[in-house]
Amino acid sequence: MNKNNTIRISRARLGNLNKLSLKYPQILTVFIFLCDQMDESNIARCSDQEIKEATNTSQPTLNKIINILKEQGFIDIKESELGNAYFINPDIASNC
Repeated sequence: MNKNNTIRISRARLGNLNKLSLKYPQILTVFIFLCDQMDESNIARCSDQEIKEATNTSQPTLNKIINILKEQGFIDIKESELGNAYFINPDIASNC
């Protein structure tokens, strides 16, 4: 989890995220949750269940949102037995 109180988000990508949120309203909630969970290496380690509970998102919706965030270059995913590791693109969001 992010121990720093400040996260920088790129203005250049905010417009794209905003447009995506018009079609997929929960995309902002999921992305903000992942940013809040990220460590100093820009990695958020959490299970789908944790994300679903924190964002009130169904599994099909979460799958779609995660795929969109990955396709748009906001995140990359590494799967493990303990849950997924979501690498947040540091050009989009990072600890300050």
